[in-house]
Amino acid sequence: MRLISAACCLVIAAATGAPAQAQSSAGKADLAALQGAWTIVSATSDGQSAPPDAIKDSRRTAHGDTTTVVIGGRLMLKATFVLNPTAKPKTIDYHVLDGMSPTGSTQMGIYELKGDTARFCFAPPGQPRPGQFATHLGERRTCSVWQRAKP
Repeated sequence: MRLISAACCLVIAAATGAPAQAQSSAGKADLAALQGAWTIVSATSDGQSAPPDAIKDSRRTAHGDTTTVVIGGRLMLKATFVLNPTAKPKTIDYHVLDGMSPTGSTQMGIYELKGDTARFCFAPPGQPRPGQFATHLGERRTCSVWQRAKP
């Protein structure tokens, strides 16, 4: 159950900052690249991989600056997000609207886009932004890899 919760938190993260995607062409390009439906490839939390059965049928969708994450038919996250593609690594802020994290909270994370693959790593609300795509025991950070869903 802890790994399922970790996988859920994994997909629920974000960062704080100015709405960079509205201000730069790189932000607009990354925002466009994140649109649509995604399926999860892998997830880790506190240094442990989520079992495939715990994350199967997971889906992430993005429409505009709003994303929704459903795992096992259960809403894990609905949030607006802000990207900063000029940071190294790129950062993402989720402003939670609904789901497992408290409504109104902000989660800080990092992201990477390569073709039809998106990679994220997030800290829990109120914790510092991760600096790398890795999790370690006790950090409560989550990382996930997503693949664009086939039509």
